[in-house]
Amino acid sequence: EVTPVVVTIDPEGDTPAAMAAALPRYHPRLVGLTGSAEALEAARAAFRVELEQVGMQPDGRPLYIHGNIVYLVGPEGRVRGLLPPLASPARMAEAIAALL
Repeated sequence: EVTPVVVTIDPEGDTPAAMAAALPRYHPRLVGLTGSAEALEAARAAFRVELEQVGMQPDGRPLYIHGNIVYLVGPEGRVRGLLPPLASPARMAEAIAALL
């Protein structure tokens, strides 16, 4: 009933292949979304994600600071709740269970 999803802020580094290799380490069903700069900008605007490039990583890729709120989205596509970044695993489980 729950599908965890992340949306990249770095489409150059987070290619579909890179995300497919990395995301299962966090959760076996974690879905990673990437796309064109325009599509990602629209997604960030829709979810009010703050993003700022603050430098470069040693490998030459951009380094970003960004929001990290977890959005709880229902099957109809509507945001049903938010989890702040410092919520405990127990609190996250309670919030998710309440929506199921």
